[in-house]
Amino acid sequence: MAPKSPSRSADADLDQLRKAAAAPDAVQARYALAIALIDRGLRGEAERHLAHLARIAPAFAPVVYTQGCLALADGRLGEAERLLRRAASAPALAIDASLALAETLERAGRREEALRLLRAIVARRPGIPSPYINFTQMRLSAAPREALDAADAGLARFPKAAILHALRGQALIRLNDPDAAILALRRALDLDPGLAPAAGHLLRATREAARWDEEDAAMAAVRRVRAAANPGTLAIPLHSALNFGFDAAEMKSIAVAEAAFRGAGIAPLPPVPASAAEPLVVGYLSPDYRDHAIAHLVADIFGAHDPKRVRAVAFSEGPDDGDPVRAEIAATAAAFVDLGRMSDAEAAARIRAEGVHILVDLSLYTRFHRPGVMARRPAPVQVAWLGLPATSGAPWIDYLFVDDIVAPPAHADRYTEILVHLPCGYQPNRKLGALDPTPSRADLALPEDAVVFGCFNSHRKIDHESFSRWLAVLRGVPGSVLWLLAPPEAVAARYRTAAEAAGLSPDRLIFAPKASRAAHLARLPQADLMLDTLIYGAHTTCSDALRAGVPMLTVLGEQFAARVAASLVSRAGLPELVCADHDAFVAEAIRLGTDAEARAALRQKLARAVPASPVFDPQVQARALEDAYAAIWAKHLGA
Repeated sequence: MAPKSPSRSADADLDQLRKAAAAPDAVQARYALAIALIDRGLRGEAERHLAHLARIAPAFAPVVYTQGCLALADGRLGEAERLLRRAASAPALAIDASLALAETLERAGRREEALRLLRAIVARRPGIPSPYINFTQMRLSAAPREALDAADAGLARFPKAAILHALRGQALIRLNDPDAAILALRRALDLDPGLAPAAGHLLRATREAARWDEEDAAMAAVRRVRAAANPGTLAIPLHSALNFGFDAAEMKSIAVAEAAFRGAGIAPLPPVPASAAEPLVVGYLSPDYRDHAIAHLVADIFGAHDPKRVRAVAFSEGPDDGDPVRAEIAATAAAFVDLGRMSDAEAAARIRAEGVHILVDLSLYTRFHRPGVMARRPAPVQVAWLGLPATSGAPWIDYLFVDDIVAPPAHADRYTEILVHLPCGYQPNRKLGALDPTPSRADLALPEDAVVFGCFNSHRKIDHESFSRWLAVLRGVPGSVLWLLAPPEAVAARYRTAAEAAGLSPDRLIFAPKASRAAHLARLPQADLMLDTLIYGAHTTCSDALRAGVPMLTVLGEQFAARVAASLVSRAGLPELVCADHDAFVAEAIRLGTDAEARAALRQKLARAVPASPVFDPQVQARALEDAYAAIWAKHLGA
């Protein structure tokens, strides 16, 4: 949080300010000079003036506040807390200092204290919207209902605060009410057409609501505000952008903007001397050691590592939901370190203390992820893997683990990282094991004799083109049905309307309720063929289908996110499931849907090929990772 300039503009003449500040007792003038220097990035000189003022005028609260803000920006949280508590006792600075103090407490992992402080500020009905904004932002992920209530309270006092309307829209998206979110986000943009984040969330909301006819306009608005925004402005989060048709250059630019936004003002730790090491200490950093796809993908890797080559340490920066997979990882990793209650700076220091040579970020920019940890460069070499099927755009990420299908060498210029191609494939998986008994089709509300096409990707991945292609498949296979993961009811209604408009009975769409992972895997064999989405394709849902013995038809898309299923089915021994284009995809789905013998032969081939492939072999995957770590560490030593 940057301190506020008291009165002078940023372009004030520094020579005049220095002359005015030369008098020993020129407190206000010297303070104005310090602020002007900060505005111009001359921190060292500014801090010398602030230190002088702290000695000669210790009761001058603006200096205390400014020093506290600078300490917060540097991650010196203990010092920031001490200074900001002092500054908050001054009536004129009580609100601003308390807001900065709340941010300090939140970054220190003392979230409940921060929330209590923000609630107290809001209860005082401040004359500025900032407390409502900060409180809403803090509660968006963990408690969107409370965030919505805070936004509404703020809007009751400040109805023209565009950012509060935008935050209200974000809360409504998280509460699965994208139609209401669209109204809030449009109101935000009416008030402030240049409010870049609102444009990005509006695009997301149109997909969440399956209002496909509005996507082109929303996407054009994102492009427009991105072109007009200052560098580092986050118009659309990278994970949201993956769902839409941005080209490779746009995706790289969006990634760079996200990294600049997430890492602004964060200084790296001092470098450490490099030396040969055996075993290498490899840290796997993630907020998702819980019931989450990432945990289910990597859980077997920790126990599969050769301890003579790699000491695998799991660093958790997210919540503990009690899922057994977390306990499994904790039991098989060489060490399990919970960073959840540490500040970013403390977490980075803890990783550094563990002697990590290579730090792997498994969850870039996802929920609960804390980029401020990696941005401090706690490890000499830093890698991105799994959590983001795109470039990170982050200067603190050196390498990206991929394979030759998801990111062929010819695509290297799309990435800010050095690509490392894993020979066994980009996506690891747990070893194969017995599934729970498969329920009957009747128990799953599926017709007994129909061909069942399925897609269990999230509804936010379902674009208009993909859905239209699926409907074409249903028309080509009489009596067939499409089995989807149940979206919000308003979205399901739009899917049914689209089916009717295409001349199909809406009863041919069947929605599967949310289920536990075991129950979900057990039901998958009742599908005859899985169909992929075409912009952001299946990743874990593809390997789930293969695990359950169900083939998945896909297209080799242009972007990383649209190529993961192609990598998985090819390495599982079924490259014929990768179609050249959308028309071939529809034709092949119809061919298989109308040829029971061809479907049976395909499933038999899958049953033979998958166990012999590297897709579900953690030992093979661990050896490939160890070779990659050895190579990049050797390169680091030679640098």
